[in-house]
Amino acid sequence: MLPGIESRPRASTTPPTRTAAAPQGEGPLVGLVSLGCPKNLVDSEGILGRLAGAGFVVTAAPEEAEILIVNTCGFVGDAKQESIDTLLEMAQHKETGRCRYLVATGCLTQRYATELAAELPEVDAWLGFETYPQIERVLHDLYGGRIDGVPVRVSDPAAALGVELGRLRLTPRHYAYLRISEGCDKTCTFCSIPAIRGAFRSKPLEAVIEEAQELVRSGARELHVISQDTLHYGVDLGTGGRPGKRSIARLVERLCAIDGLDWLRLWYLYPGKLPDGLAEQIRDQPKVVPYLDMPIQHADPGILKAMRRPFDLEAMRDQLAALRALRDGLVLRTTAIVGFPGEGEREFERLLATVEEVGFERLGVFLYSREEGTAADTLEGHVPERTKKRRHRALVARAKDLLLKAQARRVGKVEPVLVDGPAPGRPGLWAARGTADGPDVDPVVLLPDAGALVGRIVPARITAVDGIDLVGVALVDGVHGDGTRRGADARARGVPAEPNAAAR
Repeated sequence: MLPGIESRPRASTTPPTRTAAAPQGEGPLVGLVSLGCPKNLVDSEGILGRLAGAGFVVTAAPEEAEILIVNTCGFVGDAKQESIDTLLEMAQHKETGRCRYLVATGCLTQRYATELAAELPEVDAWLGFETYPQIERVLHDLYGGRIDGVPVRVSDPAAALGVELGRLRLTPRHYAYLRISEGCDKTCTFCSIPAIRGAFRSKPLEAVIEEAQELVRSGARELHVISQDTLHYGVDLGTGGRPGKRSIARLVERLCAIDGLDWLRLWYLYPGKLPDGLAEQIRDQPKVVPYLDMPIQHADPGILKAMRRPFDLEAMRDQLAALRALRDGLVLRTTAIVGFPGEGEREFERLLATVEEVGFERLGVFLYSREEGTAADTLEGHVPERTKKRRHRALVARAKDLLLKAQARRVGKVEPVLVDGPAPGRPGLWAARGTADGPDVDPVVLLPDAGALVGRIVPARITAVDGIDLVGVALVDGVHGDGTRRGADARARGVPAEPNAAAR
């Protein structure tokens, strides 16, 4: 039995990450809840695009939907439990709303469909990744009563990755996620992604460009390049039986040539030597924002070896120092795992010291979670939960100190910000992001009276720190708050003179 199911909670305390809006078509009403990472979000947008194109009506109100889809996450224990909670929460709409069918997709389904189908009779279909191209037909058959029993359709996720056009986007229209590959060839002992998502598969370069052009035409001014291993892009795209080369630099060059794109943000750079040409793109290309996400996971050589992340720690430090030297104001984001098997106080202190030494401005901290089927689950020296939580608190505190120092350095400066929308729980304030701020995971810049600026990149003077967020004032109409004209200094910071037409 999958851990967590036996408790059978009837409500989720965590709200769904994304819920589709934008009605389309004239067929059955369908609603979708997207959980987990941005790669899962891209899947959700593709599913909704297919359904809308097939005549389904997409609704943001679960109580109105006749078919409800939960795109689940199954990466760690907490994510699994959230997925189960959300399935059970959505199942309540069979009793209180119009829902006739509840469908599960995503990573949890891909990994545990057979076990879950026996435990959760509330769910009417379990669909793996390979069913997405035919999902509209499956749902039409389900809705029309042409399927007997509960379909469980999961197989190895080995399909080649092609262009993903026609997505019904769940992000604000002014930014979008651009997935350039699927799966992973790394053998990190704590990670189940290769077992869930399959081997590494790059999307062909021209397919990526075509998709990026569509996203920009639909209003995206910022694209977030995502994959499981971004630096590995292109190695599987060889010809004539010969292996390909890492070609992320070429891809970045092509993406930056797209008219209407203002910012390009790179995520998931596996530590190691940068592919040829990428450092130059980071240094010289103004559309590539000075923000790099490089997950180190740990900093003790013994723990890294046990994790099967065989990068040289000293080389990694040198690389990060070289990256900082490439470009003024470069911000480094990373993630770290505390409580991995074999981690003692000495190993943990080495992680703390490295985080302090490098000075990561952005740091996500995770407790090690035992995952069945992974090599780390069989290791000796598992750390007690109480110790893991204590170390987690200590590293989070260190990360907050580094964050606040970085935030304080921005006070008094004028920088470009992209205005996302109203700040949740802050009446009269609007959330914006600078080049140092990724969506959903980083603090924001709070701006008053910025409703007319949503979707625009504008200069803002940073005036204060509020908690971990910043407070600023938008400088519009070409005039700074001190009355001086906005000139070359603002343009040098990357503020476009005018928003592109699609974002107006």
